[in-house]
Amino acid sequence: MRFIALAVSVIAPASTAYANTLADFAGTWVGGGSIAHRTGPNEKVTCRMVYTPAGADMRVSIRCSRQDGRFEASAHLKQQGTSITGTWSVSGYNADGALRGTRSGNSMNLAVSGSFAGTLALSVNGRTQSMSFTPSGGSEFTRLSANMSR
Repeated sequence: MRFIALAVSVIAPASTAYANTLADFAGTWVGGGSIAHRTGPNEKVTCRMVYTPAGADMRVSIRCSRQDGRFEASAHLKQQGTSITGTWSVSGYNADGALRGTRSGNSMNLAVSGSFAGTLALSVNGRTQSMSFTPSGGSEFTRLSANMSR
């Protein structure tokens, strides 16, 4: 469950790190997607994210639910040019770490490190954002993907 919380927590902040579109992401986004398990069927997840821009920084809080409960996470990102750096944490799971990557046009690619590791690919199109998180290592999950809108 901690993996899911991390993956979802980084969805929002990564997409909001575009300096020229921070205002476009401010506010509340709602959406859902699925978690692909290494064994067994996919699992649905629904999320509500609140984006709070502060200059070139973005703070994001997220609450997500799935079949066996819910979790809360937060992230903070900073942008310098096309470079993105930041931190993430998941409440109640003693999970946290760093984010580092770049943006190009409407796409963002981030390396996730810390309590969880993997790659996050993100694309923004108007009022919709799509993401895919792929963990590295032997996670019980193989992919988390989601689409969100305002």
